[in-house]
Amino acid sequence: MLEGRVLLSALPQLPGMVLVDPQADIGQQTIYLDFDGAKDVTYNGPVTVSGLDVPAFKAPGGLLGQELTIEQTVAGELNSLFAGSGVSFVMERPTEGEYSTIYIGGDDSAFRQWGRFDGLAEKVDLGNRDHADNAIVFTENMGLGQTDAIGYAGLIVATTSHEIGHLLGFAHSRSEGSGPLAAVAASVSQSNTTNVTVPDNGGFVSSSIMISSAPAGATVTGIDVYFKAIHTYSGDLNVDVKADSQGTLGNYDLWTKEGGSADNPTRTRTGITTFNGLSANRTWYLYARDESAGDTGYIDEWSITVYYTAAAVDTTNPSISSFSVTPGTQPVGGSFTASYSVSDSGGSGLQKVVLRRTSGNGSTTDPGWQDIQTISLTGNSASGSFSPNTPPSAGTYWYGMAVYDNANPKNNSRDER
Repeated sequence: MLEGRVLLSALPQLPGMVLVDPQADIGQQTIYLDFDGAKDVTYNGPVTVSGLDVPAFKAPGGLLGQELTIEQTVAGELNSLFAGSGVSFVMERPTEGEYSTIYIGGDDSAFRQWGRFDGLAEKVDLGNRDHADNAIVFTENMGLGQTDAIGYAGLIVATTSHEIGHLLGFAHSRSEGSGPLAAVAASVSQSNTTNVTVPDNGGFVSSSIMISSAPAGATVTGIDVYFKAIHTYSGDLNVDVKADSQGTLGNYDLWTKEGGSADNPTRTRTGITTFNGLSANRTWYLYARDESAGDTGYIDEWSITVYYTAAAVDTTNPSISSFSVTPGTQPVGGSFTASYSVSDSGGSGLQKVVLRRTSGNGSTTDPGWQDIQTISLTGNSASGSFSPNTPPSAGTYWYGMAVYDNANPKNNSRDER
């Protein structure tokens, strides 16, 4: 039997990506969208991570209970996006033949020593030679605050299509950070296809895109932008990209009254650095204005891909190099000194030290421990002392301390004496 072949060039355009070999063919490729979770998954990419437990997909907050609607929407939109390319998406695991799996759910915690990621493919599969390579899309922190199931599904489609692109032979159109996973990591992409009328010889109008799925604190290292306008005179138009509604955070000119009498201007710009250093999660704006009378049109569609860097995740506990309580015996109502020296090497810096006390057995599992004094700290090392009063009644007491850094979640270390 002859197998049908499809050129990779029949694949859709994916924001921020470029086909490495447009003349290669892919045959018929099945991709299984696994929303059900999986145990003991092995990621065989630029690094190998074994024993991954990917939880079943769960919608955020106000969308809980709408998982099936979201899953079906994701599958439908992907099949529509890749229609005619030979790539098909299924929600039931195939029982025969080769197929790729996209695990959808959970977070990127197993990969954080290499950075922060919305998704990871196993490789850029040049020519789609491997029909059984896989990818993971991390949805736990994606679209927080979303209340529209269809809109949330669109966020998943954007990241999933990016990772699928890698499995089909797409590479990033520009350098995206460093580290072993940079070549197969997801940037943050979104599109707006709502038409916006551009008044003839009028003021600026805008179309916006909300980016919300980059890691908290992520900063821009570059953007790619594509736009298309339907207009009968390209030379009438000015089109700009802005990072806020007023343009106070920078402005990039996409189209400046170019093209003369040609119809329907369109342009892709990659590697834009105008907004570098700004937070990646924000509302981005495309502004357009018609500056001459006689011809009309509208913004047809536009998309943005935001490349970012995220602060390294601090997983190192701060340390207590010394802790002592003097004197060892004191009358009721007297005072004593608890001295300490602490440090943090994880990068997030010290936040506070806490003095603790119990009249129990002093073990780490003693339920009687109580926090009795807190001192705020800054920097990466500190020495000092607590000077609290003794307890109101006589007895034997254990004192201990804890030190916290500024990581989220906070790391801490404890010592009891």
